Amino acid sequence: MILEAVAAILTEKKHGIPTKTLFIHNMPEKIRTGVLIMDDLMGTERDDDIPDLKRTPFKVVVRDTDYSACVKRAEAIVRELDIHRRIIPDQLEIKRMRATHDPITFPDTPGDMIEMLINLQATWAPINR
Repeated sequence: MILEAVAAILTEKKHGIPTKTLFIHNMPEKIRTGVLIMDDLMGTERDDDIPDLKRTPFKVVVRDTDYSACVKRAEAIVRELDIHRRIIPDQLEIKRMRATHDPITFPDTPGDMIEMLINLQATWAPINR
């Protein structure tokens, strides 16, 4: 649910086109310039005292053939996803979302492309329909 909301935000901000340059869970190897949004291995944390409140770590991977372009896009995504209170209609309310560190460059990727990793944390609640 949160990954789809992040994809909608990044699409709105012109950081990708879904299934063309913006992907959730898996980005094909043939894509030379793109953004991947994926779950963190830890999954969503639940709060027994506040059952609708979720804390979800997730990752964004930015891929490009040019280092400077990759850095520029990764830094722009960090800024775009620094969110305090935003409602995604009929889906969820983001209470707080932010990157937990600066983008990290992967040392080696297939096809000699540049990939940068951004780890993020989102605190959110579903909107009851």
